Amino acid sequence: MTVDVLNNTTNAKIIPTIIANNALGAFASYMNLAKTVSRDFDFTPATQGASIKIPRRGALEAKAKTAGNEVTPQNPTMDDVTVTLNQHYEVTLIIDDVTKVLQNQDIQIGYGEDAGIALAEQVEGALAALYASIPNDQTGALTTSTSDTIISSFLAARQMLVEQKVPLMAPKFGYFHPSLYTKLLGIQRFTSAADLGGGNVITSGKLAPIAGIQPFESQMVVSTGSPATYHNMIYTKNALVLASRPLPLDGNGLGASQSIVQNSDIGMGLRTTMAYDAKLQAMQLTLDILFGVAFNDERCIVELTS
Repeated sequence: MTVDVLNNTTNAKIIPTIIANNALGAFASYMNLAKTVSRDFDFTPATQGASIKIPRRGALEAKAKTAGNEVTPQNPTMDDVTVTLNQHYEVTLIIDDVTKVLQNQDIQIGYGEDAGIALAEQVEGALAALYASIPNDQTGALTTSTSDTIISSFLAARQMLVEQKVPLMAPKFGYFHPSLYTKLLGIQRFTSAADLGGGNVITSGKLAPIAGIQPFESQMVVSTGSPATYHNMIYTKNALVLASRPLPLDGNGLGASQSIVQNSDIGMGLRTTMAYDAKLQAMQLTLDILFGVAFNDERCIVELTS
């Protein structure tokens, strides 16, 4: 009878999948901006620097129909958005004792969460940096002197979107720096259960929509200058696009074991590469992602500086 012994050799095969799945879970929970924009994910592997074209729908119009006459066919002109997959980031772990990692679930979860958050920050940061390409006429300054001036700043930003023919029913999101979010939490009209119809915002720490804008708090909001100017964004899903592709598995059979762990719900896939490092006398695990970001529809975003 053959007995399977749990040792570093056999355990090493399952460690990458365990840690990668934990990383994906942390990745999804950490994302704010990345999960509220358009996403394009495909299972076809790609390499860094590849360009992909994402179709963008043409405009449709409502045509008047008169009795006895035919309908008016439309053939909207489609174009596309080119996204370059130029963002390749990795997190590499050195694991001296694979069996110990496998036996300790806290270590597995911790490694996965730490790796997932580190990679998620790169995705969030790349999207947040797109603020620099927002047209100047779509930038407003948030006046924070009183609660009335704050709400008027939000209303002005909302009006910009409406005047650019962003659909009224399209969910609107606010990507706000913690300093702005904290100001909002300190204003009674934004946190009072009586004003909001129930619930305790201070207890939950989550603000209700303001002027139809659902706010998110993130330290990844870009700041420039001194004193700092924070480049918050108000947008709809169609404003930005995040494109991701799995990386190729070229290392299999060449001294490494590679696989792809992906989650279509978040539109991202992680590649795992496990190999023994003779110099370090330990197993080396790398988790990496490949993605690109771009504007999809510039009409659907407004910068709100604070």
